[in-house]
Amino acid sequence: MDSFELSVDSISFSYGKGEPNIFTDLSFSVKAGDTLALLGRNGVGKSTLLSCLMCFQQVQSGHIYCNGIDLGSVSIQERAKLIAFVPQIIGADIAYTVRDYISFGATLRTGMFSSPGKKEFQKTDSILEMLGITELRDKPCRDLSGGQRQLVAIGRALLQDTRLLLMDEPTSALDIRNQVIVLETIEQLRTQGYAIIFTTHVPEQALLLNSRVGLCRGGTIDFYDSVNDVTVEVLERIYRTKLSLFYSETVQRTVCVIPQLGQKGEVL
Repeated sequence: MDSFELSVDSISFSYGKGEPNIFTDLSFSVKAGDTLALLGRNGVGKSTLLSCLMCFQQVQSGHIYCNGIDLGSVSIQERAKLIAFVPQIIGADIAYTVRDYISFGATLRTGMFSSPGKKEFQKTDSILEMLGITELRDKPCRDLSGGQRQLVAIGRALLQDTRLLLMDEPTSALDIRNQVIVLETIEQLRTQGYAIIFTTHVPEQALLLNSRVGLCRGGTIDFYDSVNDVTVEVLERIYRTKLSLFYSETVQRTVCVIPQLGQKGEVL
């Protein structure tokens, strides 16, 4: 894959006149092979930032560039060639088969009135194989488990053929096994040169992926080049609760856990 960079240049956003800024003068960049985990409590701007990056919400100032192209100045179809969005989970009532649903991802680039052709279906089949869900190709989406639907949502985004994937809490409704499958898929895509930004409430996921981190405080976002640069004191202030961050010989990596219940150990 060729080189790729998302560059966010001094963006600010609020939900209306007189409302406090969700973030102000925010700048950062993401390159091919990067994973960036956005961590923080509910309501501090994680999903809002993704919405602004997708241009679902209009920033009040600043610019967002993909490979030098200002995303705010191009059409929806042109943006869809540069950036793709994976929602928390696709609807449980979708009657389309998995193969058809994923193939529709191409229409975001080519226009809503176009139909997938032979090339799109061949690429769909390749994505199904890469995600390990070929056996689901003819199954209606409504008959899938939550974890399977999340992989299908990722597959549809991949068919847009972009280099950047934005994932909004991709494991929020999943059991542990399916969380692992989705996280392993994120790691696989990273090694293939995709850039991935995802939101999560769980610091442990950033540690598992050894990702970069954006700590969302509500009004500001602090970026770290490595999750290993984030201290337990910082995490406790972010989440306002006692945490334990330590290296585990058992799993051979740093882990983040809640030490115990019943202490009322809120950190202000």
